[in-house]
Amino acid sequence: MDPTSKEAAKETAIFTTLRERSGDDLVVRLNAPGAARSFFWDDWSIVIVICSGNDDKILAYTNTKITVWPAKTVIIISLAALLIFWSAISFAAWQLNAQKLEQLWQKHCEKKKFKDYLAARRYIWKAWQASNPIFIAQDSLGYGSLARVQILFFTTVVGVVLFYIFIHSGELTSVSNTILILLGIMVAGGTFARATPDWYGLSSATRRVLLGEGLIVKQLEKPRFSDLLETQGEIDVAKVQALMFTVIVAMSIVAKGYGGLNAFELPEQFIYLLGISQSAYVLGKFVPTDVKQRIEQDFEQLRQAADKLLMDPANQQLINAFSQAKNSASYTLKEVFLDRFQESKLATMGSDRFSELKPAAAPSGTP
Repeated sequence: MDPTSKEAAKETAIFTTLRERSGDDLVVRLNAPGAARSFFWDDWSIVIVICSGNDDKILAYTNTKITVWPAKTVIIISLAALLIFWSAISFAAWQLNAQKLEQLWQKHCEKKKFKDYLAARRYIWKAWQASNPIFIAQDSLGYGSLARVQILFFTTVVGVVLFYIFIHSGELTSVSNTILILLGIMVAGGTFARATPDWYGLSSATRRVLLGEGLIVKQLEKPRFSDLLETQGEIDVAKVQALMFTVIVAMSIVAKGYGGLNAFELPEQFIYLLGISQSAYVLGKFVPTDVKQRIEQDFEQLRQAADKLLMDPANQQLINAFSQAKNSASYTLKEVFLDRFQESKLATMGSDRFSELKPAAAPSGTP
């Protein structure tokens, strides 16, 4: 063999790995570095020979035709598919939040002090905002939702890896039980989290004050990253743990999944930890916190102070008690709802407004 042919053989060497063996069936992985010389594919005719381990006698052989794709081409195609997919869901988020995006754009113009004279700039800015995964996964109140971001992120990673394998091998691989369990944990956590309203643990009378009087902004203008980790004005360690485990699992799928998701596995202890983390996150939304109980106590004291003041409006002691009750409620609401709390509106509310907002009385004849 001349040096030229030796070099060619070296460049197109094929390495084989036995993937599976079941009865008379063999699954062999072929790795041909540098096989495809163009940006697109090459058609190969492969002859597989099985020899005896003792005397190298040929026991069986077969030939098949395969299509070899360069790894860089498969990566580019997969990234293009990811871009198309993300553009589609970003466009849907844009359509659903068109009015909000327009308001954000106008405020952005005022802040930057430039005139809105370039339509292209407006569309590029809106497209950038709409493509933010936190913006896409926001809830009905305008908050960034950790549960929705988890589902979006995990589903995107699994989908891209499946597409990569499909382009690379021409077959749509199955997914392992580990992947199905992880998807189930994410979807179940997201479903239960959505089922828990933002006002869970507060009485109907308190909600009438907060929402009916406009003390709390119902919908944020723009979701923030801090929404993913915040619960009632403080960092929620359960959310931090859930987000960290989600990133680790996604990285593992990208690192190991290119060989096939049907064999992807994680240690059982890790799956248990992820399940416990999601459960703690969801249960934390169902269990009324001490802060919400303080809100109820503050508003009950505020109603009682308002009733007493209405009976004797000129009593300075009752006026001071009502003012102190409002200050106490204002401090608690600011601690819980942060910038969503409209402190100025509470300051201007008179005692008559609170006296009217008592818990609804039971119908006559009701025991």
